[in-house]
Amino acid sequence: MTGAVDMGGKDAYAVLGIEDGLLATEADIRKTYRKLALKWHPDKYKGSDAERAAKEFDGIQKAYEVLTDDKAKEALDNLLRLRRDRELRYRRENERRLELVRELEEKERGS
Repeated sequence: MTGAVDMGGKDAYAVLGIEDGLLATEADIRKTYRKLALKWHPDKYKGSDAERAAKEFDGIQKAYEVLTDDKAKEALDNLLRLRRDRELRYRRENERRLELVRELEEKERGS
């Protein structure tokens, strides 16, 4: 299984509703999966709800497969680390830009 599984544009942690996947333990992942699998199991639903439940259940299963495959989980974790680091770097750069703009405006007012 690869990390390229289509899950509606969400990463596997987001599909399971795990906010900070990089800190999630195997037990956290398993517990969350079981809870959602029980909630969305297609046998519990009838009629039009059964189709939605089947889609949700399929997404939950795919996410769990990714997170239990060591190589796929490592690739996903690396991607999430890169995204987090890029976001932090952007925030720092933006804060520095705003600080420079404020300093420049203060100098212009003082002139």
